Amino acid sequence: MKSGGIFSAHQFAGTTDEFRGLIYKPKKSCPYDKKKIYQKYKHMEEEAEEIYSEIEGSWLKGLVIDGAEWWDINDPDMRPQRHIPDRTCLPSDWRFREDLIYLYKGNMKQADKWKIRLEVQQRLDRKHRKDISKKRKKGTKFLKLN
Repeated sequence: MKSGGIFSAHQFAGTTDEFRGLIYKPKKSCPYDKKKIYQKYKHMEEEAEEIYSEIEGSWLKGLVIDGAEWWDINDPDMRPQRHIPDRTCLPSDWRFREDLIYLYKGNMKQADKWKIRLEVQQRLDRKHRKDISKKRKKGTKFLKLN
């Protein structure tokens, strides 16, 4: 497994969707370093002047802050029951994803079709970005549109 990163596995974690961390005030002697942002939990304790809260959970299952459960996907009282409409959100907002709309309506077959369609489009987009990146590294000139 790849080491480091926000979704890297830790000793406590069984899967990569699990996380553990701290909300803390860093020591003044601890310089801000982008490379250290997502280091493992044990390094955070060394960098903390004051620890405000401990956080752990899974972005798929739940959230626990200082031992208190703040969110649990299996608790119907904590789970959102419907999409909340917002007239100001962009058409690309996740609330307009067809797969989620069909999933909410209970139509698993259509939700699955739309999810697959979305994943195929995302793979194609990723491939195009990778191809363009390779061409740029080779020095290929691109037409600027103003």
